[in-house]
Amino acid sequence: MRCRNRLWRPEIKSRKHPEKQRGGDVTIYHRDGTTEIIPITKLSLNPDIPFSPARKTHAYATWKSAVHKRDHSTCVLCASQMFIHIHHIARWADNESLRYDVKNGVCLCAPCHYRHHGPQMQPFPTDITEILTIYVEGLND
Repeated sequence: MRCRNRLWRPEIKSRKHPEKQRGGDVTIYHRDGTTEIIPITKLSLNPDIPFSPARKTHAYATWKSAVHKRDHSTCVLCASQMFIHIHHIARWADNESLRYDVKNGVCLCAPCHYRHHGPQMQPFPTDITEILTIYVEGLND
């Protein structure tokens, strides 16, 4: 059977780049010209950390899409456009009033997000938090 939109090609198994497929490694291209390869297995979430049901609300989805749009779905630390997460600058658990503030969120790729949070999702280092705060304050709304 043939698809009506003529995009179906049985000879092509996947149109995705090998780095974008699950199970592959993530290559980070740093601005100084160096590269870093992180296996996907190191990027898995810690199952001991509970997922908040408040993150499944319409307000959260609206906040997340606004941050994606503002940052063009690009990591603000390394300029990667793969495996993008939205990071709260002021922690979600500690600041209920800033949870849905667009100026409290930035796009980070999964390797940058996990590199700075660590395996137990510790608070971000203060120097990185200051960089993210300066970035958001420098944006024109």
